Amino acid sequence: MSLRPVAASAAILGIGYAVSGLLYFSLLNVPESNVLALALSAALAILIVVSAGLATALAAAVPHASLRVALRRAVAALPIFLVGMVLFAIVFAVVGRVEAAWQRHSGELDAVLLRYIGTRRPTAVHAAIEWVLWLIRWVVGLSLVIAPVVAAVSGVTRRGARLVFAIVPMAIFALVAIAISQGLWRAAYWRPRLPPTMVEVLFTSGKLLVIYATAMLLGAIVLQAYRRALRLPA
Repeated sequence: MSLRPVAASAAILGIGYAVSGLLYFSLLNVPESNVLALALSAALAILIVVSAGLATALAAAVPHASLRVALRRAVAALPIFLVGMVLFAIVFAVVGRVEAAWQRHSGELDAVLLRYIGTRRPTAVHAAIEWVLWLIRWVVGLSLVIAPVVAAVSGVTRRGARLVFAIVPMAIFALVAIAISQGLWRAAYWRPRLPPTMVEVLFTSGKLLVIYATAMLLGAIVLQAYRRALRLPA
């Protein structure tokens, strides 16, 4: 995997999702006090999804096509992104229900383990189940969004469904998701003891900028991993 496609994808993701973030911040500041405000909120919500979808599709397409072709393919892939987001929402909701049912009946599993296996510490089993559900929610769920979009902008839309469950890119995606959730997310809340001056502001701003850039770089690696799994000619 060469550096140039990853860097180009990361730059586009960074710009696109920064725009989505600004739109989201604007949405939070819209007072929903009348019909006009509600309409503005709806418009901003749509723009957030569209900008995120366009950034994702364009980041997957640009390293392998001219800007004009990549932009055309990215726009054409927007409906696929929207369908993927709906599927992700369904997976998210289903996993949430399964997780709630598991928490209600976890004591029964503990009793079964105690009776037939003799273990009094089922912590590892609980942790394994929680991790499986987490991976299904975030890796499989978001793969339903990413893989079809990558296939679409690569000109092989019909291979998108099969790409969703490709082992290598999904494994890379799982490692990236773990790195972001267990590393970058925790780093966002970490800070050393600093005087409450401009030094603290500069440190926090710089830290968040580095975390954001790293997340975009990891996202670009995932996109390129799905692209490589298609085994298309260079």
